[in-house]
Amino acid sequence: MIELRATNWNHVRGIAPLAAAAQVFSDRNPGVRIEVVPHSAAQFGEGPLDVLTRDFDLVGFDHPLTGMAAEQGIFLPLDDHLSADVLADRRVNSVGSSYDSYVFGGKVWGLPLDAACIVSASRPDLLDRVPSTWDELIALAAEGRVAQGFSRMTTTAMFYMLRHQGFDESSAIEALRELYRLTGGAERLKHGSIQVLEAAASGEEIAFAPACYGYSNYTRPGFAACPLAFHPTPFAPTGGAVLGGAGLAVSASCKHPEVALNFLEWITGADCQMHIYAVCAGQPAHAAAWRADLPNTLTGNFFRSTMSAMESAWLRPNTPEFHHIQSDLATKLHAALTA
Repeated sequence: MIELRATNWNHVRGIAPLAAAAQVFSDRNPGVRIEVVPHSAAQFGEGPLDVLTRDFDLVGFDHPLTGMAAEQGIFLPLDDHLSADVLADRRVNSVGSSYDSYVFGGKVWGLPLDAACIVSASRPDLLDRVPSTWDELIALAAEGRVAQGFSRMTTTAMFYMLRHQGFDESSAIEALRELYRLTGGAERLKHGSIQVLEAAASGEEIAFAPACYGYSNYTRPGFAACPLAFHPTPFAPTGGAVLGGAGLAVSASCKHPEVALNFLEWITGADCQMHIYAVCAGQPAHAAAWRADLPNTLTGNFFRSTMSAMESAWLRPNTPEFHHIQSDLATKLHAALTA
């Protein structure tokens, strides 16, 4: 029996489709078993990844960590192991810059498994028209109808988007401070997309969340008591929302790399992404799934509604040093918010 271990961040979107696909792969390959175990969202976004590669054969990770992983030599370079046709398919069918986000130093270190960017979320039962500008957002927040998470990675994403919209550093920080004061303050400092969307979808009186990574789960009846709708964010009305999503890599220490690579190729392909992955609470990365009827029917057209934001999303650097730059910025911004 060949046994592999896979990990992704600890949310149904990260774990359920990976586990379902792992079981299907095992059913089709009776001599293979793939165990799926979650890791924290903080470790997903800020690392360290080398700890994960000691225990796991397949690792879901955030693209700004690509360069650091390449420098440490902890992932297999996929262009040395997968066919040119497979890589070309994933590149051509990437949603936005998802494929490019896992390329560093001329090598491919992961394939897009899941795709997302910063968008906004609304409760259609509480809000008829969503804000599309900063002034409209602040006006709605002043009415007490807006919730915003200010976790480290969410705060840096908002800062990046404001800077891309022409705010200088001091005005961007002051804008964040204003929104922070109007949308919950200190209790939201540890809240990221998941916590805010969970609260809104479970019935709290939250009409609008202006900047969160898109989670199609919260559009699904049966998953959300109050299904949400997603829209381009007023932080980036002309494009440039921060790109997110998840890549899947094979650990350099994997004892059965051929099997792990076969699984990676299959789970990131159109057939799995469009059907098993999307149906089992996933948010696929293959463009065919974003355009297909089934995933959109399941999610109230989440994919078609946010695809334009994905296609124009801003790709954060994935150089080895950017991980530290982003972490230092998060610390600085949190200090400014709480000063």
